[in-house]
Amino acid sequence: EVRGEAKGKPYQGLIYSALNDKGEKVGNPFKSSLFGKPVGIPALEKRIEKSAEIIKDKGLKERSKKVIASAMRSSKNRQDFEKALEKQGMGVLFRTNDEGRIYGATFIDHEQKCVFNGSRLGKEFSANVFNDFFNGGGQKPEQPDHKAGQAFETFENVSRERENSDTGMGGIFDILPIETETQTGEDFEAEALMRRLKKKKRKNTRRL
Repeated sequence: EVRGEAKGKPYQGLIYSALNDKGEKVGNPFKSSLFGKPVGIPALEKRIEKSAEIIKDKGLKERSKKVIASAMRSSKNRQDFEKALEKQGMGVLFRTNDEGRIYGATFIDHEQKCVFNGSRLGKEFSANVFNDFFNGGGQKPEQPDHKAGQAFETFENVSRERENSDTGMGGIFDILPIETETQTGEDFEAEALMRRLKKKKRKNTRRL
């Protein structure tokens, strides 16, 4: 997103750039106006609002929270956790500083085509929790108590739910529900991770 002022008048726009697998910009950027109104700020803001409604109305967060919580319970370290998520069609991107501390966590649910920041899913999925889990001796964080009927399912139950679910969700997949820290912000690293996991999924499908 680009904001500024020219000749006393404020302006706002979007610039698109190609990314490599590491989320790094490559080549020259392009103004959104070159591609048409559907990819401009007004259109994207409407899409974000509609996506937020879909996430809320369809309860899309709940499936992701179940999978993440189950993976946390069944894992002893970061590698185990990432593998457990991958088996359930999810990916995670941890952002770390030079000292190795985790300061950000983004989850990509490929089953529902949603991207969530951990803190948006709940404080039990925040970056600090995972930093303490993976860098603090491997002690598992305590999961909050849930009311009857709201408890997280076991890893096996989530797997069966995934296998038996109807994949023909139609219109939901036409609108990519992405929930990020800021509506106008972009998470290039998350986008790159989504592309890598999609490529891997296609390769596995061809092998079958």
